[in-house]
Amino acid sequence: MKQKFTLIELLVVIAIIGILASLLLPSLAKSRKKARTAVCLNTLKQISTALYIYDEDYSFSTSRTSANTGITDSLNLSPEMWECPEDQGTWDNSGQANLAGTTFERIGTSYH
Repeated sequence: MKQKFTLIELLVVIAIIGILASLLLPSLAKSRKKARTAVCLNTLKQISTALYIYDEDYSFSTSRTSANTGITDSLNLSPEMWECPEDQGTWDNSGQANLAGTTFERIGTSYH
């Protein structure tokens, strides 16, 4: 004889799947945030390597204000390269986010 699933058994299986999914989603969010942070670090490394090589070739000393203005055109760096996906703006001393926009929107770079 063929045995069929009862409604209760089906609901229990669905509940177990829901519990497992709810346990898995926070860890996936953490992994995604770490991956986006790794993208930022890699981009920052690429920018510093480009500036170092440019300095070696043209004896250019970078300053904090000119690092991403005129040299961007010389190195053919896209403006999007200066934006980090994890840039959520600046934080004040109390730990509250500054809602005036991201750091990239305000100063033109996420790396400061």
